[in-house]
Amino acid sequence: MIIVMSSAATEEQIESVIKRIEEKGLEANVSRGTERTVIGAIGDERSLDPELLESLPGVEQALHIVKPYKIVAREWHKEDTVIDIKGNLIGGKQIQIISGPCSVETPEQMEKSAKAVKAAGVRLMRGGAFKPRTSPYTFQGTGVEGLEMFRKAADKEGLPIVTELMDARQLDTFMKERGIRTFETYYRNVLDVTAIPVLKKETHLPVIVDPSHAGGKAWMVAALSRAAIAAGADGLLVEMHPNPCEAWCDADQAINPQELITLMGELRGIAKVIGREIL
Repeated sequence: MIIVMSSAATEEQIESVIKRIEEKGLEANVSRGTERTVIGAIGDERSLDPELLESLPGVEQALHIVKPYKIVAREWHKEDTVIDIKGNLIGGKQIQIISGPCSVETPEQMEKSAKAVKAAGVRLMRGGAFKPRTSPYTFQGTGVEGLEMFRKAADKEGLPIVTELMDARQLDTFMKERGIRTFETYYRNVLDVTAIPVLKKETHLPVIVDPSHAGGKAWMVAALSRAAIAAGADGLLVEMHPNPCEAWCDADQAINPQELITLMGELRGIAKVIGREIL
């Protein structure tokens, strides 16, 4: 950690910071410049709280040198993490498209969805059975019954499924970008394409982009999907419904089966150009 002292810091204040560092079992390396003093804390800096140090008199700024998020930081794990879902890889050279309806509704809807996903060449099917919502008065999902419908429909087409889990223990993890909220009201969220290369640089985890929730409109999905893959995303989570007009939730952002087929063709072309592949 580096502690930058203010230009008006007194010798007593500098010594106070050095003492605090040494009390935590670290070594203090003092560099005195013409305008200000910089103190380096050498050792396991996780025992030092930057906010606490910045509250000390004479301290202008305290900066971590080592990333505090060691488990996901690339500096501690140089190789990309690849998640294997029944032979379908997320991360590395492969790009995975995950598609299906926002919510599990009926057996017929799920069977049609599974057939459409398979026909488009998508290898992982999504669907939400539990729908924790902002408002308790909106549709909460079909629950366990929905999971059973989902599993049965996907099994008929030989598709692994992707759905939400309520307990995050013992799980593989990836980063998901679904947009940021701003003052803009024309679209649901703003897809932060810049976040994709930043996450790829800072972490070893796969990065998945959700173009459906980012735009909130079906006609935006293809353009946002192409941009995400070109920017380095390891996969997409695309909402597709066999009949979007009849979707129980998020109807505006669901594409139809034919649009999914067209999109897959476009994405394969982009993947090839950037040296990756969509199987």
